[in-house]
Amino acid sequence: MEASSTPPSTPPQSPRSPTPPPPPPENGERSMVNTSAEIYRHYVNITNRVFDRIEPEESVIVNPVEEESYETSTTMLEEIIRLHSNVDEDKCTFINVNRTNVWDGALRGFRRRSFNPTFRLSVKFTDNIGKSEGAADEGGPNKEFLRLLMCHLRNTGVVFEGPINKKTIRLSNTATKDDLYFVVGQMIAVSIVHGGPPLRCIAETLYEAIISDDVSQHIIHIDDIVDEDIRKMLQKINDAPNIEVQLDAIEEASVILKVAGCGGSIIRTVEDGQKVVCDATRFYVLERIHAPLGKFKKGLETLGLLSSMKRYPNKYKEYFCSPSKELTARDVDDMFSIHLSARGSNRRIKEMEVIGWWREFLQDVEEAEVDLKLEDILVFATGADEVPPIGFRPLPQLEFLHDRELNLPTANTCCNTISIPTVHRTYNEFRDRLLYGFQNTQGFGFA
Repeated sequence: MEASSTPPSTPPQSPRSPTPPPPPPENGERSMVNTSAEIYRHYVNITNRVFDRIEPEESVIVNPVEEESYETSTTMLEEIIRLHSNVDEDKCTFINVNRTNVWDGALRGFRRRSFNPTFRLSVKFTDNIGKSEGAADEGGPNKEFLRLLMCHLRNTGVVFEGPINKKTIRLSNTATKDDLYFVVGQMIAVSIVHGGPPLRCIAETLYEAIISDDVSQHIIHIDDIVDEDIRKMLQKINDAPNIEVQLDAIEEASVILKVAGCGGSIIRTVEDGQKVVCDATRFYVLERIHAPLGKFKKGLETLGLLSSMKRYPNKYKEYFCSPSKELTARDVDDMFSIHLSARGSNRRIKEMEVIGWWREFLQDVEEAEVDLKLEDILVFATGADEVPPIGFRPLPQLEFLHDRELNLPTANTCCNTISIPTVHRTYNEFRDRLLYGFQNTQGFGFA
């Protein structure tokens, strides 16, 4: 599946993944490694043990990924791979998606009677006139689809509301009638286990409620309330300097207190009023979303994800609550193994020059010298804008185009391969053509 104007090639099918070992005990859990490059290095260490990797006989590989051993990252990756071992790679569940309305296609696909989360996803994109983009049954469209789907859930009010990176469950009659709380939970589980990105947007308070069977002891803050008017009224009661001011604030907030079941409380001291605020806050943050939260958790049980979250709560917390780490030029450079021609050949000499240009280009992107983001390059090459929890299969590769007619970058997102031209005589020419290719790629098979 090519991301260029050249005809798409058909990549080899990946063998079915062997069953990884059972999950290690939780007592070895530590905090997650923080940088993208480190996470990716740990991923390679595990992936090389679990998945077969076949290198071309004549390839010379540079950029070897450093082999470091961090039990924390290794444990997390092994756990995701263990969940993925439940996926039957020999059977498919089909999803047809129009890029301009990913949610519509996703919803139809997940509601189809034949949909089975334990089957391999087979995603086919179409353009605006319904013509197939020429990509199906491979990892590239799956990653692209799951990335766009998680982006839609983060940025729209389907079942969530609140500021970015601090979202909670949104009450909606439509979502209840259409069982969207369950479906969205299932979509998130499928994304993580099938090689897509995590959600990365919910509030920590909601996450704690998801992984806990008893939320009565959870510490809740007024700032966790999404509705600004309710939050301000409760804050006014809580911050009252004396009982007279507080009683006036309680009278002003009488309606929202009655809805929370706190109306008519006997208030003799400021502390009594603050206790009412605590009870009302718990209602507006957690108790009122009890039913939809239960449906959402039921969806997260898909493929065993919720049980895994309860087993490794601190590690999954980053996937659900923290934004993705911003990529650096070194992160992107380290992700790709570089395939060089035979030593001493003319092609090898040119490739060595172009490698320097490639790294210079990545640096220009990081420093905002050009109108492009490093995440755009990763999407071009893999369909993903971050290293997914399960990692990349196969490992990303950087190759070279020696045909004089090929002066634009190409990519195969199924194989996670990007190919860059070697025909340019100067760095400026090279940079301009790469920039044009990355900026003008629309879907699979277009540049």
